[in-house]
Amino acid sequence: MSITTTITGTTEQVTLDSEGLWVNPTSIDVTNSTVTSETITSNGTATNYTHLFNSGGNVNVLTITGNTFFSDDRTDGSFVSQLNSINASPDTGGIDIDTSLGILKSTFTFTGGSGVSILSISKASLDGLNAGFQLNGGLATSGNVLGIGGLSTLTGTSASIGEYKSLNATKGFQILGVGGTGNNVVINDAFLTNGFATHVVDGQDGGSFTVTNIGKTYTLDIFNNGYINPPQVSYNLSSAAATQTALTINLIPNWGPLPEQSPSPLAGLNVGKVTTTGGISSVALVSNIATSVNIINTYHGSDNQTLTITGNEAFAILGMTPNTTKGDTINASGFTQDLTLGTIG
Repeated sequence: MSITTTITGTTEQVTLDSEGLWVNPTSIDVTNSTVTSETITSNGTATNYTHLFNSGGNVNVLTITGNTFFSDDRTDGSFVSQLNSINASPDTGGIDIDTSLGILKSTFTFTGGSGVSILSISKASLDGLNAGFQLNGGLATSGNVLGIGGLSTLTGTSASIGEYKSLNATKGFQILGVGGTGNNVVINDAFLTNGFATHVVDGQDGGSFTVTNIGKTYTLDIFNNGYINPPQVSYNLSSAAATQTALTINLIPNWGPLPEQSPSPLAGLNVGKVTTTGGISSVALVSNIATSVNIINTYHGSDNQTLTITGNEAFAILGMTPNTTKGDTINASGFTQDLTLGTIG
């Protein structure tokens, strides 16, 4: 583990070699007020974990390169507000940048590289951008995430208005990330026209998540966002009766593709209520590895729904309430872990 810093002109160059830990990231602060740009090279055999600061006050261009995954967990808010751009186009190792502690400039641009790119921003930053196309996840064809903290009901009455317009204009992202504390998210899936319409990863700390008008396929990854035993979140998912949606819900305490998640398993998820209505005809529930059982407290299924349970961790549904008609099927024939089904009906 090592860190090397040099200054050439107005650019500070920082080279990292397997620096920092998931539980103890390394703080990197540009203190020289003559420095206006920072280049971080992420090398080594293990993820580089950092907290970025800019007490010098004048860095407005951040460039990230290297061949090892780089994680900056919650960039200092004052640094975020100073940035004109984050350019990771030379990077091959993948990055995770969380700018949600600050509000980005309206002209801010982000460009990812050929590795997986995860960019997290606040709702205020999303709303303040001049255009969604300023955010480009890069060249990776899967796994790129645009995370938004603090979303509520997405603004707009069509795909070309409000927050839907901004999200649809982004480039190079395949997954929409949702975070926040106690917030109630509502999405009309019919108004999303890119990969965000089919794959969401949710790391909310309490609150609720509702999606209407889901299409033929939809994947919801539920994870704990690094929290231990976060407050329960309730999920409401629906599609038109004629759509016949195939829904996959992954319970993943340590969510991939983030290499910077805890190196050891975390406690199982404790989900509040999952409600599926309309044309969601099949649901795959996948219980992923944890140190304790993954739990859904209450599950409410659509009519004539097939619920398939798989995974590699013990799983419990403490209460199940069917919809108005019979014909639902629970199939756990391929599940080899402990399964608990509570009250049904």
